[in-house]
Amino acid sequence: AWTDEEGQEGEYADFGEEGADDDGEEGMGDDDEDSSDLATTDTDSTSGNEMRLPHLESEDVEMLPAFAQRRARLAAQGRDVGAHLVPFSLSHDRRRDPPKEGVCQHKLFFKIDGASSNCVRNAWRRAGFERTNKGGWNLWWGRPLRFPEHKKLNEYQKVCHFPGTYYLGRKDNLARNVSKFRRSNGASSYPYLPVTYILPEDRARLLQDWRDRGERGLYIVKPKASARGQGIRLVAKPDVEIKKGASVLVQRYIDDPLLIDGRKFDMRLYVLVTSFDPLRVYVFKEGLARFCSEEYHSASGKVSNYKRKLGHLTNYSLNKRNAAVEEEGDGEGIKWSLSLLKERLAAMGHDP
Repeated sequence: AWTDEEGQEGEYADFGEEGADDDGEEGMGDDDEDSSDLATTDTDSTSGNEMRLPHLESEDVEMLPAFAQRRARLAAQGRDVGAHLVPFSLSHDRRRDPPKEGVCQHKLFFKIDGASSNCVRNAWRRAGFERTNKGGWNLWWGRPLRFPEHKKLNEYQKVCHFPGTYYLGRKDNLARNVSKFRRSNGASSYPYLPVTYILPEDRARLLQDWRDRGERGLYIVKPKASARGQGIRLVAKPDVEIKKGASVLVQRYIDDPLLIDGRKFDMRLYVLVTSFDPLRVYVFKEGLARFCSEEYHSASGKVSNYKRKLGHLTNYSLNKRNAAVEEEGDGEGIKWSLSLLKERLAAMGHDP
C-alpha cells in the first residue's frame, strides 16, 4: 500500500502521499517519539482497521474459502499452515482476555519509528501487542529499511514495507519510473498524470514550459518525501517563487477539477500487497473521500486565491484545523465514505 508513511530519515524519509496517515493523526507528539535505534532492525505491519464499516474478526476470516487456499499454498511451500492471522478487531480487545490455564502466554512487541496515529497504535494493542522502544520487537512500524537492514531480521520479526517500495512511494522516484515507463511503452501511458518536473535538475525545462504557456498557469510544488500536505504550495511565477537549487517536485496544476458542492475532493483506496512474485493484491471494498474545507474558485481560466490552501489541498491534516469545520455525518463534512461518494457521483450523472 502507499502509505504511508511519515517520519523523515535521510533519503529514505517516509513517502506517504499526503497520506497514510493523514487520517486520524491525533496523538502525534510525545507518545509518538520512539528511540530510533534499530536493535536488530526493521519494519513490519499488516494493519487493517476501518471505522464505521462492517468487518470480520480474524477468527471469522480463517473460516473463509480464501483462507483455506492460503493454508494450501503454505503447505505447498513447506511452511507452517497453523500460523494464525494477527487478531485485529474493532470490538474485541485481547488485553482484556483472562489468562488461559496451562498455556504459556508469550508477549508480542511492536516498535514505532517516527510518527504514527492513535488508530495504528490502538489496533496493535487491541491485538495483544505491547509497545517497546528497545530491541527484541516482533513488529516494526515506520520508515522503509535499507537493503542491508533487511538481512539482519530474525524469523520472528516483521516489517511494514517491502524492500524498495520507496521506488514507487516517494514522489520523485515515482515520477522517474513513470517517465521510464513512458519511454519504453509510449507517451500515451498514464495520460491522467500531469506534466512533472524534478528540481533542481529540471528547472530549465520547467521555466521553458512556463514561458511556452505565455507565463500563465499555476504549478503545484511538493516536497519529494513528505506527507499530510506539509510543504505543498501553489505558485504562479516559478522563476521567482521557487528558489534556485530547491529540491522539490513541481507539476502543472489541474485548474478545472470535478467539484462537489463547489469543493475539490480526492479519493483514498485501501490496497494491501502481500506478495510481488507472484503478485497478490487485495483491495478493500470501502474507502474515503476527502474534501477541501473551502470552496474552489476559478475565473476566466485563472485560479483565484491560489495561496489559500484550504480551497486547493484536500489533506485532512490541514483542513481539520479550519475553525469552520465541524464534525458532521457521512456526506456532510470533509470526510465521506467512498460508497457515499459513488452514490453522489452517480446522481450527478457520472460513472463511478
